[in-house]
Amino acid sequence: MASTDELLFHISEKIDELQVQLSSSAAAARLSLQAGLTELRQTGGRLASGEVWQQAAQRWRLATAAAADRWTSLREFVSEFDVREFIETTRLLVLTEASTVHLCLLGAGFGAGLLVGYLVGRGRRVRTVRQPALMRAVICGTYEGLDGVLAVEDQPRPELVSPTEVLVRVKAATVDRVDLRIASGYGRALRRQVNRYNPHVDSELPVVLGRDLAGVVDQVGSEVTQWQVGDPVWAAVPFWRPGTLAEFVVLEEKELCRKPDAVTFERAAALPYSGTVAWNALVTQGGIGPDTAQDKRVLVHAAASGVGLVATQLLKAWGGHVTTTVSARLVPLARMLGADDVIEYDTADLEKELSLRDKFDLVLNTAGPSLHASCLRHCAETGLVVSTVEAAMPSDRFGFVLGTLYALWIRFTRLAGQVLFLPESWGTVTFSADTLAQLAALVDARELQAVVEHTFDWQDADAAFHYLARGDAVGKPVVSFRHLAPPQPVTEDGS
Repeated sequence: MASTDELLFHISEKIDELQVQLSSSAAAARLSLQAGLTELRQTGGRLASGEVWQQAAQRWRLATAAAADRWTSLREFVSEFDVREFIETTRLLVLTEASTVHLCLLGAGFGAGLLVGYLVGRGRRVRTVRQPALMRAVICGTYEGLDGVLAVEDQPRPELVSPTEVLVRVKAATVDRVDLRIASGYGRALRRQVNRYNPHVDSELPVVLGRDLAGVVDQVGSEVTQWQVGDPVWAAVPFWRPGTLAEFVVLEEKELCRKPDAVTFERAAALPYSGTVAWNALVTQGGIGPDTAQDKRVLVHAAASGVGLVATQLLKAWGGHVTTTVSARLVPLARMLGADDVIEYDTADLEKELSLRDKFDLVLNTAGPSLHASCLRHCAETGLVVSTVEAAMPSDRFGFVLGTLYALWIRFTRLAGQVLFLPESWGTVTFSADTLAQLAALVDARELQAVVEHTFDWQDADAAFHYLARGDAVGKPVVSFRHLAPPQPVTEDGS
């Protein structure tokens, strides 16, 4: 019987021979196919005659024959390999050259592996997975407009991630007109990119709807100093953030403001988002504020909208002259809110009525692009036209290439904002607690009031969306979460 070294040398020699044969076969086949493809490109005009296909078939036959030869060689090698001889040689190798120490180490390693595997498997069997706490929420599951709006009971409840975050138990929230657009896909590209950096969002859909809320603090982070559990608060979030139509919402400490004491949660919920948009349109963009509104002539289109109601009251509280356009049935409401001049757009000739009046220092368009040309005609030469309707977002129609560049721009802008300590903002409106505090002071002073025509239970939120979509709603519909039972604590075994 051959020695161990001779056997191993023989096996190594055969394996090397087989590798050389297979390599040469693969190289030959690859070169043959490459040559065939090159010739196909050069002789495309001969495709109809069939000559090219004949040449390709010939090369394929050659490559197949070469591979068959190599396979035959492999089979011959395997047939010559004596398994019994190999086993016997291996046995002699173990008996004569493997020491007791080697065998002990092998046995110890095998036993340790079995023990570790057993412990890991046993740990996985007894460890239970903690089920996430759930909450009620109003979401859009698809971007199909009103058909995609759902009231669900199994939305994952958000948890505090940052030490500066606050968990708010929502008592009431509202449906804004921008929510109707979000349910149809508005801002989906921006939302998808920004939410990649939001630890509270796992996927693009579903999207929690709602833009403002009133509620109480339920839990605070370890570094929160301004709020305590039970404090009444209100807040507003932009369209690219997760919404507020849910039992619980997580916000940063600095985004919250104390709710005005003079109003209920339902009425308070109708003001933060619309109030912030109106404040931005008048003060930031229009240049008309508490100290500059005296004797300014301002036209507020669609004064019964959420923004129009707040803007009319702000201007009157600051001493401005307000002309509003409303439907005939809402004239008493406009008068009650302090409008100096009211135009019924559904019974009178709007253009004619406006032409009879002096031009305005500021025209606030809360209706939409259809009135933009009219707004320009009736604005003074030194005046301004400000629209509170969100402009269409080109990014919603970006393809792969532009979408990739847009994602890079979002990332760069976020990093630059973090380096410069700038607030994250992706629109013309900045939502801040400072603005909410000034609105709250006006509410407590009885100079600003919330107008709520209808309040819906959270289960009937789809009716609130249809009500707002009709186009004749007064203000914004409120969705109440006040009468829900407190959630049951979740045990470690998920029960």
